[in-house]
Amino acid sequence: EAQLQEAIDVRYKLPNPHYIPGAKLVIQSLGYNNHDKIETFIQEWRTFFVQILQPRYMPHGWRIDSPVTSDKVKRQTTTTTKPTTNHPNLTNKNN
Repeated sequence: EAQLQEAIDVRYKLPNPHYIPGAKLVIQSLGYNNHDKIETFIQEWRTFFVQILQPRYMPHGWRIDSPVTSDKVKRQTTTTTKPTTNHPNLTNKNN
């Protein structure tokens, strides 16, 4: 019984002081202030997601070319990724 309690009390989750979340690593590698590069990456990832997984159900209003930043952030330039298939979520709303 003592061994069982000892096993239960083992600290098996140890914090890693050097851990950096994946999303932060991506933004760091793209450059925090390089909004065009970040937006292009996100839209290319969305395209990849739809092409590879071919989801049948997506949230209403979800689009590859949806803005990456919120309406509260004013952008001077925008980048759009051209759709590569006829999937409804790949349709560019400007076409």
